Amino acid sequence: MKSTPATSDSVRSNVIERQPSEGRQNVASRLLQREIRRRRRDLIAGVITPVVLLAAWQMASQFGVLDVRLFSEPTRVLEQGWKMLSTGMLTGDSFATIQRLVIGYVIGAVVGIAFGLVLGMSRLMRAALNPTLAALYAVPKIAVLPLLLLLFGLGDVPLVIMVFFAVVFPVYISTESGVRSLDTQLIEAGRSCGATGITLFLRVILPGSLSQIFAGLKVAAGLGIVVIIAAEFVSANNGLGQLIWTSWTLLQPDPMFVGIVLAALIGAVFIQIIVTLEKIVIPWRSGASGVTKSIRRVRHHEV
Repeated sequence: MKSTPATSDSVRSNVIERQPSEGRQNVASRLLQREIRRRRRDLIAGVITPVVLLAAWQMASQFGVLDVRLFSEPTRVLEQGWKMLSTGMLTGDSFATIQRLVIGYVIGAVVGIAFGLVLGMSRLMRAALNPTLAALYAVPKIAVLPLLLLLFGLGDVPLVIMVFFAVVFPVYISTESGVRSLDTQLIEAGRSCGATGITLFLRVILPGSLSQIFAGLKVAAGLGIVVIIAAEFVSANNGLGQLIWTSWTLLQPDPMFVGIVLAALIGAVFIQIIVTLEKIVIPWRSGASGVTKSIRRVRHHEV
């Protein structure tokens, strides 16, 4: 059976603990060096991939594989982005999009987690609400925008609500799945130790569901970016979506690609923030956490 990263991490930690006291320091140092090399390799691989893609894009434009009238060269996109940044236009559009995204995302994440926890723990609530929520989830989010414009008019409120709708459903589905997939023996073990009610929830149910919750948060982050850019196409006076749409209607590919690239960068940074938060909240999911803890224990005993 193939071992998972968490299983391999546990095995490496046990190897450290079982070593004789005189050999523990050497084993810990070797494992630490191996982990450092792996992290350096992962970082290099993560940097090389976009660099190779940008180089291929640049070469395809220069050799005529891509029509530069439609697909701007990366160097031209960078130059155009610098001009827009120096005038302040790019900063204003980026801030408007990020503000709408963050507000809608936070509200949607909180509501989605709450709904998922309640529905995951209550069969009656699942029976009452899941059919309705499933029907609402199937509605294309962009189709709701005209109704929101009628209710709230032009402005940020309809756009924030659009992001909320895009975020709340994947978060609630992942959270509910996380609660329902908990091992019943784990819950019974908590009860046998005297945990009931809020204590059982905080000590067993919520920690056991965190992995699924963060999976939903990462999926929702990407959907939030997609929805806010699409909504800004038609109902915003600023923002990256409005920049992309206006540039397309005026047949100006350079600023259009600036908006596309910047939206992609915002999405990548946003998701990385969630990944970092996941490592902080549930460190046992990190591949090197067990090794690092074992190394610290060894060094403490050696001292």
